[in-house]
Amino acid sequence: MAGRRELQRRLRSLSDIDTILGVMKNLAMMEAGKLSRILVAQREMVTSLEDTASDFMTWFPPPQRSSQETKVLLLVGSQRGLCGDFNDLLLAALPQPEHDNGTSHMISVGAKLAGRLQVDTHLDGPHAVEEIGQVIYRVMDAINALLIRADSDHNPLRLSALYHDPDSGIVEVRTLAPLVGPTGRPVPSDNVAPHLNIAPSVFYAQLMEQHLLAAITELFHRSLMSESRYRLNHIEGASHRIERRVDELQRKQNIARQEEIIEEIEAILAGVGLNESDTEEVKPVTRSAKQD
Repeated sequence: MAGRRELQRRLRSLSDIDTILGVMKNLAMMEAGKLSRILVAQREMVTSLEDTASDFMTWFPPPQRSSQETKVLLLVGSQRGLCGDFNDLLLAALPQPEHDNGTSHMISVGAKLAGRLQVDTHLDGPHAVEEIGQVIYRVMDAINALLIRADSDHNPLRLSALYHDPDSGIVEVRTLAPLVGPTGRPVPSDNVAPHLNIAPSVFYAQLMEQHLLAAITELFHRSLMSESRYRLNHIEGASHRIERRVDELQRKQNIARQEEIIEEIEAILAGVGLNESDTEEVKPVTRSAKQD
């Protein structure tokens, strides 16, 4: 009896866990749908800025960059768990440190990356899409703080990001700054240079700033989309394992119940003074009596 009660308790516990996983799965699906709609508009914005930059730099090539760069690598992990090997794959794709000119820094985002590697700055990531804006502002502040601390006023920033891309399904490295123009693209002969109301250097700096903000916003949304997909796959796998475990426990419960029934029958027979040998002797006598 005690064994069957323990099986019932475990079955109830698994049922509760499966219910919670179902709610989490629905929330992840809703979040993925919301992100897919947002990403369409963000991709259009980033593409428009990149096209504008490409046209501008065709006529006004950016100045030659110094070989001394302040390099910042942004690692975008997950803030929440239940997303499988999302963060493990990110760390496995971490590039080896480069031994060249410049200063390298690293910023990690996401609570699940905390303490797993040595970084200059660690920040909490977004729990949901509504928190991405706040995280981006903290990331920009961290980048500015690194530049000030490194006294890198004269060293140009090279910002790269390591993140999960939902389209390719793999970890990718993306350069966010500087905004590089087309290489070897000839100046259009049938067009005239764009008329600017400000100096080209000022326009380029403002365009860089707008593109960086748009690109990093899109990147965090793309990473959160990948995280939602990993979480969906992880939850579905956990649900399947729970189903198999429930089937196994139910079989054990049925066996335990059958054993209890047998024990009850044996107790009843013992109570009336019968045992297996008695029942075997009674049967042939009963048949012979009927024949007489």
